[in-house]
Amino acid sequence: MNKSFVSLVLITAIVFSYHSNAKEETWTNQNNQTDFFTKEIDNKQELDQMLKSSKENAAIGIRSEEGLKSLNVTRNEVDSKTTELNSINSYELESAGRLERAKEENRYFDMLEVDHNAPGMIKHKQDMEQIASASDKLIAKLTEGLKDIGVDCKRTKGNKEVEPQYSIDTTQEHVSEPIYTKVICEQPRNAYDCTQSLNVSCGQMGDCNSGGISLSGISNGDIKWEYSYPNLTIGKLENQQEWPGYCSTFDRFVNFQIRNKDEITEFRLVQVGFSDWLWIKINGNTVYVGPKGGSYIEGFFNNNLPIVKNGQGSYDCFKSNVQCYSVWGGGVYTKCDDKHARHNMAYLRTEYAQQSSNLNLSTDLKPYLKTGLNEIWMRVVVGRTGFGWMKIIAKQKCCHQWQDKWSEQCQIN
Repeated sequence: MNKSFVSLVLITAIVFSYHSNAKEETWTNQNNQTDFFTKEIDNKQELDQMLKSSKENAAIGIRSEEGLKSLNVTRNEVDSKTTELNSINSYELESAGRLERAKEENRYFDMLEVDHNAPGMIKHKQDMEQIASASDKLIAKLTEGLKDIGVDCKRTKGNKEVEPQYSIDTTQEHVSEPIYTKVICEQPRNAYDCTQSLNVSCGQMGDCNSGGISLSGISNGDIKWEYSYPNLTIGKLENQQEWPGYCSTFDRFVNFQIRNKDEITEFRLVQVGFSDWLWIKINGNTVYVGPKGGSYIEGFFNNNLPIVKNGQGSYDCFKSNVQCYSVWGGGVYTKCDDKHARHNMAYLRTEYAQQSSNLNLSTDLKPYLKTGLNEIWMRVVVGRTGFGWMKIIAKQKCCHQWQDKWSEQCQIN
């Protein structure tokens, strides 16, 4: 027997079996039942026996251990459910089913049930009625036409039974392509107010030149500002014409701009050179006093003696072989030292501060900086002639690659 035919018969039998057990039956075939199906089967009894055997084997297999394993349940669970179902009467079962059906997670069953009162279903029914009515009219016309030529379509029982053949006749109609009229609305429905903004950010930072530190002004033209990245030199060098004077004071300053303090990676005082005394401040903060330290430098004359004070003691402005004189009774000291100067209230000529050039330092000046205008101030006190300068390591980071990002914000007016 053909296997595909047996499969078709098996499916048909299952469907018939399902509908035979239903309490309500809906007839879709209005024709009388015939024996055409039975006649096409070579051995109907063999087919019935095969279906019965398959049903029994399926019932036995589902009760076996392999069957339970395929369902992912244990025998105890099956027995428990069986006992539970057997103990429920029809009224309780119907009530439990209605409660379960009313739950939110089972609302999808509404989609499976046909609502004949829904507008869409009413429309479908009307369409089918129109199709059926049109088909009846078409068949009536065909029948009348056949009668006109002597052909009367009717079934007459004869000696030979012939299986009727059914066909559907279709009518071809020419349908024109739809023509659309293009309409453009020239008046906008909404008016928008949009603003575009550019956000510039740095994609790659790195060490760079002196673009972020620039000179704004110098107090006098006799000092220099020289920035050869990263070395910044400020002041009067020893190879320039020195300042003249007898215990004279020279105050100088430079103003410079810092674009962004956060971009300064290093601003360090690393070297000084001077003759004879040097005081350096940055933005009002003292950062160096030399050569003997202290908190300030002040040169003046007292009783014709050139004196320098630094907050710790008093000193001679320049080197001299003149002996020290006491303010008490004109006594003469044979040695000019700090002790005598301090004891005699700084009115004595004391030992000379030797010229100090190319002193190496490492003083961090970055804490004293600020974004915007900055000032470095220096005071040099000379014995007869002198100079004063400083060297600063000034490093900064800057952007090597910029990134542009546009953004747009719109609002309806």
